Amino acid sequence: MKRLITLLFFYFSTVFLLKAQTESISGMVINGEDESPLSAASVFINNSSKGTTTDSLGKFSLPVLKGRNFELVVTYAGFNTATININATNITNFQTIKIFPKSENLEEVSILIPEKNGWSKWGKFFTEVFIGKSEFASQCLLKNPSTLRFYNDKNSEKLIATAREPLIIENDALGYLVKFQLEKFEYDFTKRIALYTGYSLFDELGKSTVRKRSKWRYNRREAFSGSIMQFFRSVYNYSTYKDGFEVHEKIRILKADPQFEELFKRDATNDKVTLNGNIFFIRIPRFPDYKKRPDYLDLINLNIVDFSKLLKSEKGNTAKTLQFENLLDVTYHNALAKYDYLLEMGYTKDVKQLQHSDVKLFHADRIEIEKDGSYVDPSNILSSGYWAWCKVAEALPFDFED
Repeated sequence: MKRLITLLFFYFSTVFLLKAQTESISGMVINGEDESPLSAASVFINNSSKGTTTDSLGKFSLPVLKGRNFELVVTYAGFNTATININATNITNFQTIKIFPKSENLEEVSILIPEKNGWSKWGKFFTEVFIGKSEFASQCLLKNPSTLRFYNDKNSEKLIATAREPLIIENDALGYLVKFQLEKFEYDFTKRIALYTGYSLFDELGKSTVRKRSKWRYNRREAFSGSIMQFFRSVYNYSTYKDGFEVHEKIRILKADPQFEELFKRDATNDKVTLNGNIFFIRIPRFPDYKKRPDYLDLINLNIVDFSKLLKSEKGNTAKTLQFENLLDVTYHNALAKYDYLLEMGYTKDVKQLQHSDVKLFHADRIEIEKDGSYVDPSNILSSGYWAWCKVAEALPFDFED
């Protein structure tokens, strides 16, 4: 069976725009070298539908929700991206944002040489890894593929992609024009892990029929249902079980682990194991017939995760800190996995299955989550299963309201 793993794909923002009191953040964008104002620079709240551009004097003003933390992003052609974390202590300040010209690009500093005819060679693969292979993905169009450069690092067995300008993705399934400032893209062929990070701004697509707008609303609700964004909103509100998420602790035992063989044999008798006073059942993943053993097995804690024990909040901070060990095994009971996902996983046409994913912390033991479902640091989240299969084609801005 195929196993999909994705190491996130957004530097997610922290803004949740509801009908509440708003205020504005204002400032100026200047060239960091000579302090001259930069007009037509893009200023936006990351991964939201809220953005603007600077005027002829480099100034901007942007309405935001009062009392929320968020990440302000500034981009300008030929300059490095700048970000500022905005919170209650600095939101009223006039922001003077310095951005600096890019001194070098990857072609000049890297020993790697960009692939000749890179898009024709890697375009389909990049699109499937980045945008996806779902029904929604088939309705997406990358409008400026010529901005991409591809580098095949055969020593590390990685594909690297860079973009000279924001990627423009027209998503006719969800009704968004997505501008994605790609900061990093790597695909590890050995581990089959995709890492892509960047900053995104969502604009509504132009004029449309009533029927199409109705389709967009329906598809957006479908994309949200069971998504990692809905999951973290539910975690924040301590409502995971109520919202349809069943979450268990999971411990993965690799084949090289001394415990593996004993546990693999015990599974044949549907045995359970006790660890630290908790009972775990043994789950063997599907694996090809030609293999005598799978690459791993999982121990699933029978107890449902109590997030009141894992979440911490600080006075004056809207974010909550989530800390956990091992993996979280997440099953969403309110919707089935899509048919094209099941086909890709190697299931037959008659199989119906709930959405099942897992998530773990990659390099630190905690993250901060906001009410809108955003989290920091996003590069710390490693997901697999259904969430890994859902790519940019299923992405929604964090100011989406169900």
